[in-house]
Amino acid sequence: MGLFRGNTPAFSFGVAAWLLGCQPAVEDPIRAASRFVAVAGYGQGVSIWPHLSAETRLILEREAERASNQIGERRNIAPSEMLQIVDVPTFDPRRIPELRSQSDTTAEVVFFDMEGTEYPVKMFLEEEHWRVNLPLDDAMSPGVRP
Repeated sequence: MGLFRGNTPAFSFGVAAWLLGCQPAVEDPIRAASRFVAVAGYGQGVSIWPHLSAETRLILEREAERASNQIGERRNIAPSEMLQIVDVPTFDPRRIPELRSQSDTTAEVVFFDMEGTEYPVKMFLEEEHWRVNLPLDDAMSPGVRP
């Protein structure tokens, strides 16, 4: 009997509300950056997509449409496939990204590749999630395009 004797819907709801109330409203940028590093390690654009900022996704969507138009009706290129032509380093999953600066809606986080090279990246708070803003303007220059 004891403590769990009152296992009623109201009791369950109260426990769930208490547990949810203990969670932070917004994940911090370092945890989000670490999650991005873990997902990026798989190298699949589809799994990286939800972690990208709206600006990054917009650039990739525009470039995928442009690339699809270049190859005609043979095939439509998905925006997440565009990540394959961008030189995104393999980040070291053992190193926690470092927070350089943060405001209410932006953060600068430094990622590290396997050799320890630093990659400062901006992150934006969008829909209560920190998203990575990949610097794609240089990567999508005419010399790199498919």
